[in-house]
Amino acid sequence: ARPAGAPPAPRRPCYELFGFDVLLDADLRPWLIEVNISPSLMGNSVLDRRIKGRLVADVFHTTGFRPFSTKAARKEARAARR
Repeated sequence: ARPAGAPPAPRRPCYELFGFDVLLDADLRPWLIEVNISPSLMGNSVLDRRIKGRLVADVFHTTGFRPFSTKAARKEARAARR
């Protein structure tokens, strides 16, 4: 419990990634096979790594995470010195 008048606790957003296994039948109807609470992000093939790499990038972009870029950091540092 928080004391009366205390500032609100800082927000710490949390995200989870679920893996959905879906099977399409001959009529292209989707059937949910299972939902994984901890899907594997390992890539076993070039296609697998490409798909999962894009998935991880999409998750980061959706959550507002900006990946570190040395080029962008140098550009920001130069602009700050001006």
